[in-house]
Amino acid sequence: MKAIKYIKYGLPKNVSYEEIEKPTINDDLVLVEIHSASINQADLYLLQGKPLLLRLSTGLFKPKNNILGSDISGVISLVGKNVTEFKIGDEVFGELGMNQDGGYAEYALASPKQLTKKPKEISHSVAASVPMAGLTALQGLRLANISKDSNILIYGASGGVGTFMIQVAKSFGATVTAVVSTRNIEVAKNSGADHIIDYNKQVWYESNNTYDIVIAANGENKLKVYRDKLTDSGIFVMSGGSIKQLLGFFIKKPFMRKKKERQFLNYVAKVNKDDLAILSNMLKNNQLRPYIDKEFSLKDTENALSHFYEGKTIGKTIIKLK
Repeated sequence: MKAIKYIKYGLPKNVSYEEIEKPTINDDLVLVEIHSASINQADLYLLQGKPLLLRLSTGLFKPKNNILGSDISGVISLVGKNVTEFKIGDEVFGELGMNQDGGYAEYALASPKQLTKKPKEISHSVAASVPMAGLTALQGLRLANISKDSNILIYGASGGVGTFMIQVAKSFGATVTAVVSTRNIEVAKNSGADHIIDYNKQVWYESNNTYDIVIAANGENKLKVYRDKLTDSGIFVMSGGSIKQLLGFFIKKPFMRKKKERQFLNYVAKVNKDDLAILSNMLKNNQLRPYIDKEFSLKDTENALSHFYEGKTIGKTIIKLK
């Protein structure tokens, strides 16, 4: 089969398009014929081997696994004898783990726990854009105790996670303010934001407005800025960010409250079969409308990764195989 491999840590130029052996199935796994995969920030972390602590899991000097691509959509090709949830021919999508080969290949192995059935009316490219970013949005908003009465501000609302944050929040009936750059206003508007702040034209945090929930989707501001936008009992949730930002969060968190009812939370989304099923249902009911920035062929994955690495994406970047 054709696959994109990387055998050493580094930049997108380190990947290569190769012919390799098709994975061998075992009794507890399924083999998925990949139709589409998407790029996430996590794929770049794996490619670069950064932060260095990540290498304790992925390989100190070179990667243990050589194929990137956590988010996939495709068709079940083979089924292990212990698998009862799926059959050959089922259309599925899901998220593969970082400690296994991924979906930038014609075939990939997956556990049934990592997959859910794809709605027939949804394309594979759309489905592949959902898993990691969708799970991050759903689980982050759930952590923040979202309700129909919530007034939410989302900083970084135009990326993969941010656009899903808007849409998932709206599915709960919440009021959403999106903070984006000028070029991303239409993306935030089309995602369903009630109010939009263009940070290129105004200092977004200088208004007197406060919010029940403030989400930083890979936000780049000081923690104090987010704190000052919270109501007295507000909840701040940090979703992603650089290592410097994460370290700053944990160091400064104890000093941030001022109001003891406020909460400052951070999390890592986990693959959850039930949550994948919720996202599948939201896709089917048109409650999730992924914004696809650009599609690349498998052979052109190096350019796709470079496009993502250079920060040129709005929404999701797709590797389309079929």
